[in-house]
Amino acid sequence: METRELLTLLTEIPAPTGREEKRAAFVKKQLESYGYSPVTDEAGNVVVERKVSLADEGFVLFTAHLDTVFPDTEIKVIADEKGLHAPGIGDDTCNVVLLLKAMERLARCELGTQVKNAIFAFDTGEEGLGNLKGIRQILKSYKGKIKACIAFDLTPEKLVVHHVGSRRFRVRIKTKGGHSLSDFGNTNAIAVAAKMIRKIYQIQVPSAFKTTYNVGTISGGTGINVIADEADFTCEIRSESREAMDTVENQFMEIFEEGAATDDVEVDVKLIGERPVGVEVDEKVKQELIRISQECIKESFLIEPELAFGSTDCNAVEAEGIPAVSFGGYLGGGTHAKNEWITYDYENAGNKLFSEVLRKILT
Repeated sequence: METRELLTLLTEIPAPTGREEKRAAFVKKQLESYGYSPVTDEAGNVVVERKVSLADEGFVLFTAHLDTVFPDTEIKVIADEKGLHAPGIGDDTCNVVLLLKAMERLARCELGTQVKNAIFAFDTGEEGLGNLKGIRQILKSYKGKIKACIAFDLTPEKLVVHHVGSRRFRVRIKTKGGHSLSDFGNTNAIAVAAKMIRKIYQIQVPSAFKTTYNVGTISGGTGINVIADEADFTCEIRSESREAMDTVENQFMEIFEEGAATDDVEVDVKLIGERPVGVEVDEKVKQELIRISQECIKESFLIEPELAFGSTDCNAVEAEGIPAVSFGGYLGGGTHAKNEWITYDYENAGNKLFSEVLRKILT
């Protein structure tokens, strides 16, 4: 099957986080057609273990995530002179396809003689509140056996080498509420939420490390003439530093405690997602991953990738002390938007990039 046909078929299989099973089944069948024996683990990952060296018990892990940020609705790929358009076609569907095609060439012995053991994982739960479910399961299943990792995600323009952690919270406020006329003066849960959010946006983040915060959603109330008795919002902190994240989280908690200081207000705070910050890794191995990745990106796309910050499956990997980098094999725009699109470069440059990465790392 040609790359574009495979990309179109896979893109049109919806795979919202937590419901990746249809796409996983398609990927598994495709791998079987190449001669592999993939397994589906308890997290829904499709995994191929390729062991060629009995002397070396370690594995290099290659991943691409199956899930997208879009709901389980009809998706159609549209082609024009600019490229291919569809929700999720780039992040991360195109990289899944490019990894599949590279594995097909590997199975046909077109990438040289493989001398290193490899795990190929098409994983689940990378986006949103999936909380890196898939990669965490792989790390658990192969604990102590993975020596390095490349996560194929997004584009070649940024080579993610600094892994930004995050903590995500849902804040729920409850009050007595009442009628907007007869109970005027009762505490409004929406007003409490708004006051908290205003204070969050007055926080000064630590300057020594890349650190951010955001309030992403808010809801509450039942009618325009009702004093809201319930409201909730979600918020997050991101940082490359665990200490900086702790500092901002402490300020978050002070704000939430202040909001609950009166008798008629109840505030419930729940941690709903966490991506870890990496720990120290073998710097020699990490620099070799960076060198090979830069070299292959330059050869394939004729661009110098920026060494960047990011939040990917690599967060969980480096938190286990395993060197990891992340990049992808397409150019485009509209990531996480319904009008996402990619250029046609992936057919030649993307295929070349993935093939060269596998060849140079495994041979």
